[in-house]
Amino acid sequence: MEQNRKWQRNYIKEVFDFSSDNKKHYSKIVLENPHLIEKKNNYLPKYLFKYYTPMSENILDIKNQRLWLSHPKSFNDPFDCNIGYDIEKYEKNRLLKFIENSGCVDKDLENGFAIEEKHRIQRSYLGETIYWKTTQESFYNIKRKIFESKSKEYRDKVGKYLRNEIKQIDDKIEKLKNINIRVACFSELDKYEKFHNQILMWSHYADNHKGFCVEYDLEPLKKKIEFTLNKYEFNKDKDKYLNERNIAITKAGLFPVEYTSNRVNIPVTKLNKIDVDDRGQIKYNSNIDELIYKTFIVKSSNWSYEKE
Repeated sequence: MEQNRKWQRNYIKEVFDFSSDNKKHYSKIVLENPHLIEKKNNYLPKYLFKYYTPMSENILDIKNQRLWLSHPKSFNDPFDCNIGYDIEKYEKNRLLKFIENSGCVDKDLENGFAIEEKHRIQRSYLGETIYWKTTQESFYNIKRKIFESKSKEYRDKVGKYLRNEIKQIDDKIEKLKNINIRVACFSELDKYEKFHNQILMWSHYADNHKGFCVEYDLEPLKKKIEFTLNKYEFNKDKDKYLNERNIAITKAGLFPVEYTSNRVNIPVTKLNKIDVDDRGQIKYNSNIDELIYKTFIVKSSNWSYEKE
């Protein structure tokens, strides 16, 4: 399956694009359109492995065919399933928005921005200094030079605005990280040659080789998803109804991890669309949910040996 590890993001995008209602969650979309899940058949491996510590809770979970799912904030890697944004790009966007809202000035440049200063900020590049000859300037360099010509009161006013904008978006990002999604990790290893030779896996996840490893057969998941009971038939056979949906959700939630050095960032255009309700909770938006799902399938390339 190694050659197919680039389909995950496109699949997630396709699911969210399938629904015209941006208030629908991933699970609801796939349950209403089970044919979307069938597209995964070509990408599912034959089996997966999971390493366990020798705890009674884990043994009981295996015996009762249960699976513990963790909140990403409990992971030992702070970058695992961690969504972010480009703070420099966002600060530039907010500064231009401030100038747009306040208007450009012809006089009294100590307490306003001239049109040419606005254009310089617009033309500025982001990131590290460009060492080859160029007429462009870096955003932070331009910002520093322009702010030197402003009065202290005006610098404080603009600085307070930018700090407040960044704090607001940081608070929203933190709320997004608390989204009600849980994760379980498995490894795609060779059944007969590799799983027992994974020294680091046994050390990290099986209590220094004292635990055990469970093989999960995925062949049953490759069967066609068919719901024999409709929503209104829930009370007819609750166990069967829930079992059919659980199988579908399990299949829909399985993805191979994409190992990369780049974190998933929310584009500035979408950052500005993150809203909160009267209770201070993030309003659901499938465009943001799509990005969050993509963070859950991305990990640092340093962990690639785990083949999750």
